[in-house]
Amino acid sequence: MNYSPWSLFSESCNKFPNNIMLIHGNSQFTYAQMMELVLKASDFIDSMDFKIGGIFLPNSPQLITYMFALNKQNKLVVPLSYQLKGESLFRRINYADIEFLVTDKNGFDEVSKIKDRLQIKYLIVLENEFDVQVYKFDSEKIITEDIKEGTFGICFTGGSTAEPKGVVLSNYAVSGNALAVADVLQFTSEDSFLIARPLTQAGPIASDLFMAISCGACVILLNDLYHPAIFLKTIQELRPTTTYLVRTMMVQIFDYPFLDRFDISSIKRIILGAMITPESVFLKTTEKFKNAIVYNAYGLSEASVRVSFACSEDLLAYPGTVGRPIKGCDVTIYRDDGSVCEADEIGEIFVRTDYIMDGYYKCKDKTLEAITDKGLRTRDKGYKNKEGMLFIVGRTDDLINQGGNNVYPIEIEQILLMNPLIREAVVIGIDDEKLGQKIIALVRVAEGENVLVQDLYKWCRANLEDRKIPREIVIVEKMPRNEMGKLNKNILRSFYIDQIQNRRS
Repeated sequence: MNYSPWSLFSESCNKFPNNIMLIHGNSQFTYAQMMELVLKASDFIDSMDFKIGGIFLPNSPQLITYMFALNKQNKLVVPLSYQLKGESLFRRINYADIEFLVTDKNGFDEVSKIKDRLQIKYLIVLENEFDVQVYKFDSEKIITEDIKEGTFGICFTGGSTAEPKGVVLSNYAVSGNALAVADVLQFTSEDSFLIARPLTQAGPIASDLFMAISCGACVILLNDLYHPAIFLKTIQELRPTTTYLVRTMMVQIFDYPFLDRFDISSIKRIILGAMITPESVFLKTTEKFKNAIVYNAYGLSEASVRVSFACSEDLLAYPGTVGRPIKGCDVTIYRDDGSVCEADEIGEIFVRTDYIMDGYYKCKDKTLEAITDKGLRTRDKGYKNKEGMLFIVGRTDDLINQGGNNVYPIEIEQILLMNPLIREAVVIGIDDEKLGQKIIALVRVAEGENVLVQDLYKWCRANLEDRKIPREIVIVEKMPRNEMGKLNKNILRSFYIDQIQNRRS
């Protein structure tokens, strides 16, 4: 069947017109009411001549409205992070060949700084619920990329290892993945999904928003800037059944001093993903969210996100696993020579999926590197155990070679995070004249705690092989992140070199 986000949305509108589809702030909308908004926006853009539409909005009903309106009109959707500014915003709009851009008054202030350099045809400013300002430009922009029929849009990767790439995803890919996730979670129209991340990446768009809407369920949408107090208050007041959190977001909840004052009993499912989740974080999540099944998810934008899931039962039996592939996905582990790894043997993960990307926008070379005859090359290292459970140990370029010994950072990070005084830990390799590379651990301690570096070395010596003990442990107040809010090893290496290593010289 030729699924699309628009078809999923319209089917649910027909089946569940009076169900609450969206709650945002003090506003709520039924499926029928959202359909009215989408059709109005679709009629508004119907006569406009463009192929690629950008959305530069914070989490809001307007963002969702224009996403479905553009999809209904068979236009490509390009969600842009609302955190983008200046030159980074210009580069993103220009790279994606955006011809139509919708934003709000605050976004317009940022776009105004660069609009004279943009080659867009239409700039739409949503001034309030009723007033729309339209700016038209005589653009001569020519799109040279071959865009397939049935393309949903371009979603940018999180950029955890490099500059974010534009991933071209089809309607079938994002819709099929959404339906497969709903099947795993056994999601129904009686459920509600609390989205606490910006709707700018494939993950929250396909696996959270489209998944919930495909079932006629309610989406509770928080603002872009996450805060544990707002998150917990929303659970207590609106009683969502399901949510997705990145490890760092969950750790912030653990740190919040008034966590135990909130009623969070409505949560039946918590999905942890986007980063490797240590056993200690899983166990504490099950302790705090007593009524919830905790899922550990693995995925990537290039696969329209979700590839595998492990539930609480799997994680108790096989700590750290990301489980088995979802419907439409398969995973194989390969050695460097191209042969298939045995059980428990670490190799590179390749994914065969029905939800694979069409490619990277304007990056044919990178597309050919990623889409191979073995499947989608993830550049993740991992293994399957004898029971077929998948485990992730790190990225291919994360491997640290210190004095001839190969070490995966996750091995050290998991041990550090087992210390109850540590809230975040990231291990990186830094070039060293004698050792080739040296292991550096950046650590953020729990709020209000005083920890000596010497105590952290003692912890490592008691729990790690000698060759895996960091050469240096640095306590930091805050971990630097990229524009998507993700930890990026390249940014962290630069931070260490510029802010710590060079200042000693």
